[in-house]
Amino acid sequence: MKLQIKIIGLCLMGIATCANAGDDASKWNGLQVGISAGYGWAHSSTDVPAQGQLVATPHHFSLDGDGGIYGGNLGYDYAINPNIVVGLALDFAKTDISGTSCFDLVGCSGASGDSYGSGDIDWLATFRGKAGIPYQNALFYVTAGYALARLDTQDTHLFGTPDTPSHSNRTHDGWTAGAGVDYLIKQNISVGVKYLYVDLGEENYKYISPVVLPGTGISAKTSLDLHVLEFSLNYKF
Repeated sequence: MKLQIKIIGLCLMGIATCANAGDDASKWNGLQVGISAGYGWAHSSTDVPAQGQLVATPHHFSLDGDGGIYGGNLGYDYAINPNIVVGLALDFAKTDISGTSCFDLVGCSGASGDSYGSGDIDWLATFRGKAGIPYQNALFYVTAGYALARLDTQDTHLFGTPDTPSHSNRTHDGWTAGAGVDYLIKQNISVGVKYLYVDLGEENYKYISPVVLPGTGISAKTSLDLHVLEFSLNYKF
């Protein structure tokens, strides 16, 4: 969390430096659509409470993942005065962000019955407000808003070797904040780069044993957060 605050703070300092540039912000007015691609880094924490004979004591597991992201964006910017641009942005991206970690209640020893948990973020969507200051052909901005993501999880051997993988998935929601810069390469075409920190809160999961104890499962609570670096190519109407 401290890292993303420092990054956003540095971006704010850059915007403040440009605040008196006196550039015309009206060239950013209008609706824009674009395509985007980048990379994301995810961290999840899972707490498994004591659950009778199934789980004698509470356990905590962590999982880190990373992967590519690719999607599109839609936005509208408007200059409220010659030096300030505000706007709204909506983006949706499919992701290849995934990771695997030991989720065995007694630890992983390399045996065939060890339990490994994996997580895959299927998609990520954000709806954000933004405010920025133009400098020559660039627009430096900060942004914040609402975020949604779909997390698919799997546990390989919930109750040992005879068991088959157990799946569970949820849609997480939360908030996002970050900063970026867009640059006009032609009157209606811009390229951009942005960083987002995404906090997607906690969701309850249930892992059902398909073989050993059919219908019986373990409950868990998983939190999820992301760091996203994304590049875009945009067309303004």
